[in-house]
Amino acid sequence: MYSQFHNVSLILKWVSSTFLLILTPPTFAEWVQIDALVNTVNGSPQSVFQVLRAGQKLDVIPMMVLQDGDWLCVRQPKNGLLKDAQNYVMLTFGSNQSAKVTFANSPYLVKKRGTTISLSKNVIADTKQSWAEMFTNYLKAVQISIRKAEPVALSIPLLKKYGEQQLLSGKRALRLAWRGGNAPYWVQVFPGETSKALLATNTGIYSKQVQFEKRMLNAGDYRVVVNDANGQTIEGKFQVIENLPLPLKQVKQEMQTSKISEPAKWTLFAAWLAQQSAFRFEAYQQTMEIAKEYQPALLLKNGLEK
Repeated sequence: MYSQFHNVSLILKWVSSTFLLILTPPTFAEWVQIDALVNTVNGSPQSVFQVLRAGQKLDVIPMMVLQDGDWLCVRQPKNGLLKDAQNYVMLTFGSNQSAKVTFANSPYLVKKRGTTISLSKNVIADTKQSWAEMFTNYLKAVQISIRKAEPVALSIPLLKKYGEQQLLSGKRALRLAWRGGNAPYWVQVFPGETSKALLATNTGIYSKQVQFEKRMLNAGDYRVVVNDANGQTIEGKFQVIENLPLPLKQVKQEMQTSKISEPAKWTLFAAWLAQQSAFRFEAYQQTMEIAKEYQPALLLKNGLEK
């Protein structure tokens, strides 16, 4: 008798919770209107660039939101560290307007333009500290003239440090990166516990990252195995799922409607996705292509690899 009542109780709880999910409207992110967005900061050290706002001096970082009335300052014309020696900041206003601020036209007064940028307030708040840390680490790496020795032990930080990673299913070019060990490397990707590799490098490779040709990744568990020239082996795992969880999908849909450039839109979403520990590997996949031409995406890619 108890078992029957217990089962009925569980069913009633399930039904009530289901109706709550159906009746409760989705909570969309709060939108914020901004006047300009920092796309690229080219130069070093960080003290070369400053924003003056209501008597305060603020550091300039990629993906920083600027307001009408801000003064953007570039204090030195050139640097001797970067390939592009000119110090500058690229600003974006809307989806197709931009401005390049250099020493020559500094200080630059930020003014509202016809095309207003709309962004999710949560995405901006959740990623602000990450952008600051990634940019600081990038500048430190640029300034170190003698590279530190690579760790000896082979590791795949993205697939080991943050627990099991989740990836979206579909036909896609899987990208992997690792640290340590000695070249050449051999990389294989296996579905579940099978012994037949779905993806594999035909020969040893000498870089610490690889991009496989597009293949269909169906929902399920996958193993990554990396071997180095000294016989070291490291294994990582990830899970492929059909769709993002509803709250994450909702943020993605909101970002798609944002009136900013496509690289900025998808880099911001990838940075926000990386804040959700289980989706750092997915964020890495989404960032790789944009990183070739867009500095914030490069910062995110480097940060995720390490």
